[in-house]
Amino acid sequence: MELKDIINRIGYFRNKANLSARELSRRLGNDESYITRLENKHFNITITKLLNILSECNVNTEEFFSENYSSYKEINLLNEKIKMLDQNDIKLLNLFIDRMLSK
Repeated sequence: MELKDIINRIGYFRNKANLSARELSRRLGNDESYITRLENKHFNITITKLLNILSECNVNTEEFFSENYSSYKEINLLNEKIKMLDQNDIKLLNLFIDRMLSK
């Protein structure tokens, strides 16, 4: 993953957490333009600062670095539900999904 991808994801999760760049900057103890400058790629970010940003946005590192980060929670919820199914129900679900994908 490149720095630009990390910066883009910070913006995505900041917006998802309904935080303005100014508010997130304040919560991190930085000047009000910190996140705006970061998102505009005016400087690099440290691991510590990234972890602090994720904490403020209520995002764990697994979700942040997930390939499918925008649907991470939905996929995990679906996986948890699938784990509760018995083998017969899993077969039926697979058939249903196959039919959905063949449309």
